[in-house]
Amino acid sequence: MNNRVVLLTVALIVALGLLVFALRWTPNETAILEQDPGIKVVVIGIDGLDWYLLNQFMQEGRMPTLKQVISRSLLGEVQAPRPVLPEVGWTVMSRGTALTDEELGLVTSVRRPLQFDGPDIARLVTSAGGTAVTIGWPATWPVSRAVADDRTQEVNRLEDHGVVIAPYAPQSTSHAASLSPTLFAEGELQVTPESFSPMVETVVRTQERTAATTFSEVILASSGPELPAWENNTVGARWAFTSDLITLELAARVLAEFEPDLALINFSGLDAISHRFVAPAMPTFFDKLTEEEAARYGGVLRNYYTFMDGAIRRLRRIGDDRTVYVICSTYGMHPSTSGDILLSGSHERGSPGVFIVQGRRIAPVPSPINVNIEDIVPTILALLDHPLPSNLDGRIIVEATPSGLLQAFPPQYTSPDDRKPAQPRTVLSDTMEALALQRLESLK
Repeated sequence: MNNRVVLLTVALIVALGLLVFALRWTPNETAILEQDPGIKVVVIGIDGLDWYLLNQFMQEGRMPTLKQVISRSLLGEVQAPRPVLPEVGWTVMSRGTALTDEELGLVTSVRRPLQFDGPDIARLVTSAGGTAVTIGWPATWPVSRAVADDRTQEVNRLEDHGVVIAPYAPQSTSHAASLSPTLFAEGELQVTPESFSPMVETVVRTQERTAATTFSEVILASSGPELPAWENNTVGARWAFTSDLITLELAARVLAEFEPDLALINFSGLDAISHRFVAPAMPTFFDKLTEEEAARYGGVLRNYYTFMDGAIRRLRRIGDDRTVYVICSTYGMHPSTSGDILLSGSHERGSPGVFIVQGRRIAPVPSPINVNIEDIVPTILALLDHPLPSNLDGRIIVEATPSGLLQAFPPQYTSPDDRKPAQPRTVLSDTMEALALQRLESLK
């Protein structure tokens, strides 16, 4: 056998060996972690965010941040449960399971989310040793001291790993009392490190002082006297804006200092503004709207969308390459032409909510995804590589995870025999596909 044959034989053996190795080799955890040293998830919930209005204002050039984000994001439409009530939607989104008839009756009767001491997703993350922050999230409203006493162990777990700051007290008859520094800093079942309390108090007081002037300049942004019939609308809008200003400032500061694995931040102001100011924003739908009303308040909703665009820009600047952003709403907002123009926005048509996921190695999907609201919790847990309770109704949205992540870190379930597989992209019906494409195609 000559040398050339020997060399070819050796080369063939080496090549076959490399091929077998390549086929059988999978990246070890150390290699993956060196490439992706842990993912952080920031969920920005915006109550009432609507695809149609979002598209309209982006096309007008008023939302440059979201337009840039959307151009390289996974997009979807959130299918949320009925009845179309935000407290139902946010409860299901927070826990990843549907409501029983009894639970649905409780939520709709008290008109507030079911988990009073914090969203289930935050507790799941902290109980697994991760860190979580919730600011302004609907499921963090204070509860009675009796309930707090029964849950001491749960609170202690959050004290070790999390920060919970409630948005306001729904039982309060006074907006001023609802925004009190004491509530934000020391409310029942709100967990803030001792060093954060002075900061929270300072933020609340400062933003309360500046909100009135800022609201007039940024949101109303129109000259002329207040129209008497609309005074209550602007009072409610100013309150909602104040709450969102506080939430934004707290979120920016806490995220920068605490650097949690999971952050849940909710802005409720857009929903309040939309209910009150859809009519002047979309005057062609409302015959009873006067030209004076349209001129005075026609920019309010548009300006609030622009304000939210700036809020998203500020929060995104705090993140890094490891951060995955989820921007979502439970229900959209459309004109209610049969009602009073002073309360003209409605969820009742059941318009889908917004679902946007952006992060490194998350590829945009050319067709819109139909997202069930229960899918968000398991997807977040998979991103963070935390165990998934087997009783979750939702499944992992595989397109919302970085390529290769689920292969390198297969999801772990608390009861492996009852595991629910990752969810492939749901195909929409022809009608829904056409409507979704009409709303989303121009965003690309």
